[in-house]
Amino acid sequence: LVLFVHWRYAVTNTKLVHGKLDSALVRMGTRTILRGPVLYLIATASAFISTQLSSVLFVLVSLSYIVPTSIDSYWSHLRGLRHKEPQPPADSHTTAGQSHS
Repeated sequence: LVLFVHWRYAVTNTKLVHGKLDSALVRMGTRTILRGPVLYLIATASAFISTQLSSVLFVLVSLSYIVPTSIDSYWSHLRGLRHKEPQPPADSHTTAGQSHS
């Protein structure tokens, strides 16, 4: 929950983040951060019903952090745009190793 407090402080104070963050990114970040505590609360509460179920849920919550989420796709897309190699013009008639003299 401390991470959530830091996240909310950072995205509401625009001096701490680069420019104006996309509202979809803020929502995705908020959901991603709060997913863990909510699922762990459910896993803890399920211990009153079944300790085996609770143990399975704790393992599944931990494993859920391995699966990429929408925010991971968002960052991958941005990183791809930032590191994209410049493409040669489409009308270029030169091939590798040849040059116009």
